[in-house]
Amino acid sequence: MVDKEQLIRKRGFLCECCKKARATELHHCLIRRMKGHPELDVEENLTCVCTACHQGGGVNGYPFRRAFWLIQCQRYSELHMLEWLHGLPLRVKPRF
Repeated sequence: MVDKEQLIRKRGFLCECCKKARATELHHCLIRRMKGHPELDVEENLTCVCTACHQGGGVNGYPFRRAFWLIQCQRYSELHMLEWLHGLPLRVKPRF
């Protein structure tokens, strides 16, 4: 499991959605959290957000997920992200 404070610190403390407020929460961005699937609780799938963006729903839309996918491909490499995505034991896999 990812340490919330450590990931927020690693990513620079700002909300990855509005880029203005301090990030205080983690959001399962690319694939929603699912009971019994701890493989989704990883840095590849988590974005750091402020409470307002998390509650406001802006992080749930396809445009933000697509932008986050591209950011993650820059952070970890597109090959790494594709390997992570294709390695998930899920029937339906999202496309970004």
